[in-house]
Amino acid sequence: MTRRRFWIPHPGHLEGLQQLLAGLEDVLDEVEAVYTGSSPSHVGTGRPNLNEPERENLEEQVETAHSHGVMFDVVVNTTCPLGGKPTRRVLDGFQGYLERLEKMGVDGVIVADPWLLRVASDVFDRVVVSCLAFVNSPEKAEFFSDHASAVTLDTNVNRNLDVIKAISKVIDVKLIVNEGCLKDCPFRPFHFNLFSHMYGPDRTTLYDDYYYRRCMLERVKNPELIIKSPWVRPEDLHWYDKLVSGFKIGGRSYEIGWIIRAVCAYVRGEYRSNLLDILDCPRELRDHFYVDNRGLEGAMEHWAKRCTGLCHECGFCKDLARKVVRVIEPAGASPG
Repeated sequence: MTRRRFWIPHPGHLEGLQQLLAGLEDVLDEVEAVYTGSSPSHVGTGRPNLNEPERENLEEQVETAHSHGVMFDVVVNTTCPLGGKPTRRVLDGFQGYLERLEKMGVDGVIVADPWLLRVASDVFDRVVVSCLAFVNSPEKAEFFSDHASAVTLDTNVNRNLDVIKAISKVIDVKLIVNEGCLKDCPFRPFHFNLFSHMYGPDRTTLYDDYYYRRCMLERVKNPELIIKSPWVRPEDLHWYDKLVSGFKIGGRSYEIGWIIRAVCAYVRGEYRSNLLDILDCPRELRDHFYVDNRGLEGAMEHWAKRCTGLCHECGFCKDLARKVVRVIEPAGASPG
C-alpha cells in the first residue's frame, strides 16, 4: 500500500498546536506538515485563523512541530495582494515578511497570486500553489511549474481522475479531501477576495456576508448540492494514491477537537457517522443535515468512471441525496 502523506490545519496558537500533536500522536508518522495562516498585520489570507501568532510565539510553534518530525507551513494566499497600494511598497513588505518567516524556521509557504509566487520562490524551496489559484488543467499547472514545488488542485476537479492524472505529470499535486464548498460555486472567487481584505492589513469590517448566506440557502433548498460538493470520503482515498503526493485536510478556523477527529478519520480511512462532521463546511449545515457516510459506499465508482459533470442531464447525485441526506429535527420538536 502506498504510504499517504497528510497536510493538516493548525489554528495558530502554541497551546493548540501542542494539543493537536499530542492528540495525533498515534498517526503523526502520516503527517507531512501542519499549516496555519499568515499574520494579517503583514499580508492577507484566504481564511481566518483562530489566532494571530506574534514572531516569538511563531518561532516556538515551528520548533514544536519540528520536534515531532513535522514540517511547518504558512498560508499566504491572499487573492488581492496589492490592496490599492503601490506595487513596490507591497513587494518590499511581502518579501521582508517571507524572509522573516524563513529565518524563524518555517519550511514553506502556500500562495495563490502568480506574482507573489515568483517572490516567494526566491526565499523558499517549498512553495505550494493554493487552491485559490484554481489550477484545473495541465496547461494552467505549467504556468506555475517554474516556481512552485506543488499545486493544490482546484477542488472542482477533485472527482475528475483523468484531469488529476494529467496535472500530476506536470507537477506534484496536493488534494483537499474534505472540501465542503459548492461545486462550481459562483461566489467562491468573490468570497475569498473579501476574506483577503477582512483578514489582511486592510482589516475590513463586514456586517453582512451575502456569499455565506447564499451558500447556506442554496443547500437548504437543494440538499443534493451537499452530495455534489467536491469532498472525498476517507474510504475513497485509494482512488488517488497513485495520482497525488499529499492529502490536505481543510479546517484551520476550527477547534482542536474537530481537527483531530477529521485527521484521524482520513488517516485511518474510515468514518461511520455524519460525513458533515469532518467536512470543512458551514457549521450550520451539520446542525441541520445528517449525511450517512456508510450509505455513500460505491458512489466514487460512478464519479470516477461515469460522471460527465453535466448534472442537469444526470440525476445520480439527486437520487443519492434522497437516500443518504436527512434533516435533523430540532430537540423537542413535535412530530408531524
